[in-house]
Amino acid sequence: MDFNASDPTNVLTGLISLTSYQTVDVGGATIPVLTNLQPKALNAYIPPIEAAHSSVFYEVLPNDEQVFINFISADDYSRPFYITQSICEESNPAQPAFHFLKPELPSYVAAPDNTPMCTARILFTGYLDFITALISLGTPLPTVTATSVWTTASSNFYHTDTATIELSPDGLSAFVCVTYPCSTPVANTTVYLDIDIPMMMTNYSTDPLPAFYCHRGCKGTLCNQQTSIDGTFEAPVLPATGDSGPKWFSGPDHPDCDNYNTADPAAYTFTCRVAKSMYE
Repeated sequence: MDFNASDPTNVLTGLISLTSYQTVDVGGATIPVLTNLQPKALNAYIPPIEAAHSSVFYEVLPNDEQVFINFISADDYSRPFYITQSICEESNPAQPAFHFLKPELPSYVAAPDNTPMCTARILFTGYLDFITALISLGTPLPTVTATSVWTTASSNFYHTDTATIELSPDGLSAFVCVTYPCSTPVANTTVYLDIDIPMMMTNYSTDPLPAFYCHRGCKGTLCNQQTSIDGTFEAPVLPATGDSGPKWFSGPDHPDCDNYNTADPAAYTFTCRVAKSMYE
């Protein structure tokens, strides 16, 4: 509402929350990054602006990501709050009312030699003839790229593994076994999964469409809601003596991972589908 000087309770109130959506290259894989912009400390402003801020209610919320403000606007250039947007846009951009700082994007280096590796079974279940559609693609079936990231001693590392989807012996589902650096008690590994879904022509569209759809969402720290990553999981710490499965396995390319039927558990499950009329 417009400020009315005769009514001291008629003030402007707002919650400011800013995020930055960018991408970071992790071993050739482009992974989205959601960054929260950090508000500049009040006492870090130049004296005129700090004085203006001291006359308003200004609070950085406990999450250190948002600012709550309650202030009265000015109709001139004497303070960093203005009665109209046009006056604000004509003001000195070097003296903002609020200043947000964006952290540097994280950088990652390849996994060190002799990094202990583990294996996880990823399951694909579906409906609307998903398995039929998958079989119709012929061999080899599509691949899945697993990009793993973890942080140790303030250093960021990554590992990339690509594996081909397999059909379960009972023909009711499909799966893939991916290798990732084992989680440790002080450094859990997050694995981002990207399915290489082929595009194909259909009988109801003039443009090629994905042969199938699989999605569970990207929930790691390198994600935003617009991500193209098909899914992500955080791997648990396996017992020091190793784990024989039936879904998490110690060691790379664990042979027991391939001994699979639909009734067996999986470390991560995708639900997949195809358009109903795609193969009619």
